Amino acid sequence: MRFIKDLQESDKQELERIVKESSFYRERQRAQAILLSAQGHTMNQLTEIFKVDRDTVGKWFDRFETQNTTGLKDAPGRGRPSKLNAAQKKSI
Repeated sequence: MRFIKDLQESDKQELERIVKESSFYRERQRAQAILLSAQGHTMNQLTEIFKVDRDTVGKWFDRFETQNTTGLKDAPGRGRPSKLNAAQKKSI
């Protein structure tokens, strides 16, 4: 079983702030998962709560452990590339 252990009080407060204030759903979801893990919820329980694979939860944990709360954000470059070139974007 894998859990997030020994969560610092400052990290806990930052995660709670993200859950309440972030405008990004995925970031809020990941922060909530970290908090629940620190409270003792298993990875299997988290997969049921958030309807994701166990590997996904593991990646959330890995990113949090290596990058702290900045690892909860979506990486740049996600989504469909723009069809507009730089000149078209500037004219808009």
